[in-house]
Amino acid sequence: MNALIVATHNGSELFATPGRPTAPSWSPDGKVLVCALGRIAERIALVEVQVQSGAEREIGAWRWSNLDSIAWLPDGSGLMLTARDQSSQQTQVWYVAYPSGEAHRVTNDLNEYQGLSLNADAKAMVVVQTARDADLWVVPSGKPAEARAVTAGADRADGAYGISWTPDGKLVYGSNASGNRDIWLLDIARGTRNQLTADARQNYYPQVTPDGRSVLFLSDRGDKPGIWRMDIDGSNPRHLIAAQVLRFACSAGSGSSIRGWADSRGTGASGPCRSAAARPDG
Repeated sequence: MNALIVATHNGSELFATPGRPTAPSWSPDGKVLVCALGRIAERIALVEVQVQSGAEREIGAWRWSNLDSIAWLPDGSGLMLTARDQSSQQTQVWYVAYPSGEAHRVTNDLNEYQGLSLNADAKAMVVVQTARDADLWVVPSGKPAEARAVTAGADRADGAYGISWTPDGKLVYGSNASGNRDIWLLDIARGTRNQLTADARQNYYPQVTPDGRSVLFLSDRGDKPGIWRMDIDGSNPRHLIAAQVLRFACSAGSGSSIRGWADSRGTGASGPCRSAAARPDG
């Protein structure tokens, strides 16, 4: 069981809540506890618990795919969060009005923000900012001195979210170049690249099928996250497996199949896994 536990001089008080409560934060008057409740990469809600009565209420209708930290404004009129919703792949700084739950993003960039804290009058905020840079390099076999970069750019994280060769020597990879976590196709010989996914939430860990005609990838688009398939040019996307998949593999041969491994608890953390299978052609 997951629970919020309040330790007092007389013992402990227990607030049992379904799901996984995290990032608890006291209201300035000490009467309310707010926490994140839900599963990472799915639908996390802000929940308040009235300490005296134990009554629980969701704060607003906004849902998050990750919620890292919560800090109250001194007058109790709102909350500052570091969180990620399904419109972005980065954890950003948010403001949520209390008690209405109306949410507004404060930052909107390619950095990550974590560990937020406010000073006494909330005129200053400290937060950890993380930036990720990654480029793709090609190294000829046995010739490390001839290594060369085939992509370059700040804050793009090229290849950090997966990379896969096509049979004809092109590269399919995940990147932040669009401002979102998307999948791209790079023609190394011509030096051209094409964006294969767009305006479809977060897309990552691409894998080209053995025949080179399709790309399998993970995405949180639609009602449930899982494994998707699209043609090599990005057309005809199709949902193959609906599950919180951690990784997957595609077998070669005429009887090709996909097997994905998912956390059986749906948290995206390490632990017991289950598997699901499908064919690349759906």
